[in-house]
Amino acid sequence: MLLSGNFWYVMFITMLFFTCNNILQPTTNTLLSKGAGEEQGFVAGMNNAYMSLGNIFGPLLAGILFDVHIHLPYLFGALVLLTAHFVSVKWIERKETVTSIAMNE
Repeated sequence: MLLSGNFWYVMFITMLFFTCNNILQPTTNTLLSKGAGEEQGFVAGMNNAYMSLGNIFGPLLAGILFDVHIHLPYLFGALVLLTAHFVSVKWIERKETVTSIAMNE
């Protein structure tokens, strides 16, 4: 989005983003409820609460950043995605380590 100047490129990327997001959301809900065990209601409620907060504060923050500089919302979004990626990788590595230790005992 930062480097585009073509309407159709922006339209395609936006369509791709929303398509992937709509596929990812039910998958995330399924993963959370599968891992919640007996606390499925609590986890589903917390997931909905955090998603609602994101839907409120995300556009608000993006508008503020857009007023500062036109490219800042995109750069901030990239930073959030990279941070989430690294946290997920560390979480998976930790989970695999705990599983391998438990299997060796």
